Amino acid sequence: MNSSYGSDGMNTEKYHKVKMMNRKQTERAIRSNAFMDEQKISDDSYIVQMNPEHCSCKTPLQVAFFVLDNAKYWIHFIEGDTDSAYYAISGNPNEDFTQQFNAVIKDRDFYNENAKYFFPTIKSDVYDEKKILGLAIERQGTA
Repeated sequence: MNSSYGSDGMNTEKYHKVKMMNRKQTERAIRSNAFMDEQKISDDSYIVQMNPEHCSCKTPLQVAFFVLDNAKYWIHFIEGDTDSAYYAISGNPNEDFTQQFNAVIKDRDFYNENAKYFFPTIKSDVYDEKKILGLAIERQGTA
């Protein structure tokens, strides 16, 4: 989704038109309100930079703001089903994949007190197999 930020967040008002023109066309372009700059490249050839007279935004700017705002989150919802939800959790890039939730837990006491209700316990008994509204680590790794 971050790739859409680059294309959706572009400001098309800052685009310029650059054209190759001969001397007569360049003189006409200089008198235009859209003229910005010209550079002579040979006796009868010029590179002329013009401001576009009209610009239109063809991409929704809301998408760019959404992507920029959501890029700050540590937890990303990937997909869900009737009985499951899959999340990607960012961690500390300087630690290996066994860090689990250590990088995103802010209140360690609250986590230690309540994790047993949602995560599998060390016992790994039958209650940990299917815990209602519980979480389980199905896969962890670097990619």
